[in-house]
Amino acid sequence: SHSYSHAGVYQVHLTVRDNFGITDTELTNATISVRNSPPTLLINGPANGSTNTEYAYAFGASDPEHDDISYRVDWGDGTSFQTESLPSGQYVGLRHRWNSSGTYTITVTASDGSLVTVSEKDVVIKETLVADNIWILGLALLAIIALLAILLYSKKAKNKK
Repeated sequence: SHSYSHAGVYQVHLTVRDNFGITDTELTNATISVRNSPPTLLINGPANGSTNTEYAYAFGASDPEHDDISYRVDWGDGTSFQTESLPSGQYVGLRHRWNSSGTYTITVTASDGSLVTVSEKDVVIKETLVADNIWILGLALLAIIALLAILLYSKKAKNKK
């Protein structure tokens, strides 16, 4: 018996010798193929967020046979993205925002051209609350106070004339 480490077509020579020293040789080809395995897939990114805020996600797959991989990302809100074929193990970084609150399922399909792997991640998006933007309210309040101070100062200056 013999094992091959790579796929390919190999010439096999078989020589037999009997007890009298007479030999005979046969020649044949052995076609060795490697079974294709699907890529393994990972999704990284937040599982919670707020509406109208952009979030970063990374998707990556590796293929045991090192086949190139293409990705299809369905964001769960009716939008999707398709990549070109990329080298096995290369991560893809994408950003996405959801405009409405709800639970969305991100579905990523990684294909090596023959086999696919599908992975999902649920994301809970809540309505952006005013409290989430308290610093904007603070700046607005400061601007109003500054405007009132300017108006009062200009009124006092006008009354002194």
